[in-house]
Amino acid sequence: MARLALVVIAGLLAACWADFPDSRFNQQDASPWPDIVYPDGQPPLPDGPKSDSPPPTDGPLVDQSLVDQSLVDQSLVDAPPPTEGPVTDLPLTDAGCTPGVFLQCNKKLLEKCNATGTGVDTINCAPGNCDDTLKRCDNCDPATPVACVGSAVVSCSADGVATSTPCALGCQNAQCCVDGDSDGISDCGGDCDDSDPNVFPNQTAFFDVPSNGSFDYNCDNTVEQEYPDMVNCQLVGGTCTGSGWVGTTAPACGAQGSFATCKKQGNTCITDPIQPQKQGCR
Repeated sequence: MARLALVVIAGLLAACWADFPDSRFNQQDASPWPDIVYPDGQPPLPDGPKSDSPPPTDGPLVDQSLVDQSLVDQSLVDAPPPTEGPVTDLPLTDAGCTPGVFLQCNKKLLEKCNATGTGVDTINCAPGNCDDTLKRCDNCDPATPVACVGSAVVSCSADGVATSTPCALGCQNAQCCVDGDSDGISDCGGDCDDSDPNVFPNQTAFFDVPSNGSFDYNCDNTVEQEYPDMVNCQLVGGTCTGSGWVGTTAPACGAQGSFATCKKQGNTCITDPIQPQKQGCR
């Protein structure tokens, strides 16, 4: 009985198979679209939605125009970089330094704080050098006393710079004998008043005003009058000579009197003219 049932089922399956064409199960033999030929024998994959955008390239993934224009605040690009503190163009020493203190050697230049403590004074040590250990120029020793070398005064400054000052009237007691320089030397080269250029040894001119209370312009410790005599006209060999003060006493240095000269008149000498004049001395 069971065997008979199997035979019936097999017959029914065979009848159904015959109703289906073989082409529906054999895609390799025929195409459902016989008029279209595919290069690789397979239909293409379906296209996605169309877009007007250009195809992607191998360039940067970011639109640089957006970065350059829309996404960047140009004011930030143009702004100067931030600083740690307030900007200043003053030198470091303007923040304050001790006046006169050594700062550094810059080759042959000595740099020290200026007198106000707000800047730098520069001293050239040439032909010597600046010594960082000594903190000064090495031209000379500042402890060396001032001296006369020939007719010049030679000294060494606290910064180690040697100086030589020529003296017009020679050098004495380590100081120049120069008239009118007010160096306070009263005996330099025999000069009895170095503060007045008109006072010096061997002065030949006479003056009717004193210098510092004295008429000793030639420094010989005496006062010499320019016209010490009274007028006394004399006719000698046909020539009239003589000049002097009219009166009995010559005026003192700087004082005014009547002064006369002599001239010939016929065979005699007379005083002419008579005029006021101050007595000069030296």
